[in-house]
Amino acid sequence: AVSCAMSSALANRFLHLEVRPDAASFLAWAADNGVHQAVINFIRYRPELLFSTEGQNLQRGWPSPRSWERVSTLLKISDQYGHKALLRHTVPGRVGEGAAVEFLAFYRNMYYVQHNQDMRTLLLQNLPVELPARPDQTYALCGAIVYTLETERDAKAFQQMLPAFMTVALALPNDFSRMLMSDVLSHVKDKRRVQLITSQAGYQQWQRKVGVSSGGQP
Repeated sequence: AVSCAMSSALANRFLHLEVRPDAASFLAWAADNGVHQAVINFIRYRPELLFSTEGQNLQRGWPSPRSWERVSTLLKISDQYGHKALLRHTVPGRVGEGAAVEFLAFYRNMYYVQHNQDMRTLLLQNLPVELPARPDQTYALCGAIVYTLETERDAKAFQQMLPAFMTVALALPNDFSRMLMSDVLSHVKDKRRVQLITSQAGYQQWQRKVGVSSGGQP
């Protein structure tokens, strides 16, 4: 972009590699680098929007791994300061109008699930968590649970949430169940908390349900 052609002599002195966007690679990187859970779950739901130039105004924001990582930063600032109303102006500036409309609807679902079901209270009190019928809302539900466990600072409260978390993991269809467990284990990071999860009474039952060998993790 905005570049000049190389001379053949200069080009011959480089190693040239063809690269393409890949959602699985991006998601693996995102999990290891603290990308906001809403972005991770949205790219899982709409991987074709990880990198899209078709129909985009390339002089403005458009979807790319770089711009989604910057959306993640906007979300973290919004979470910290409570400026969610600004996202409808700032997210389109990063990924363009079309992708932003889809993402913000997904994001509202995630936080609708989290706040209207009061996810932290449900997990703490081991109350039933309503499972949505729509796939986008199920992705959002999983994102809300991951976010709640990831951001819980109180060790006792974290441990208290785990039985309800295992109940949800066992109730979800296998593909969502594996995704939820994988995201929680990769985002929690703290070894003691990971051990608390894998030592839960329901964890071996979960392994059998989704076909993970004993001692293995998703």
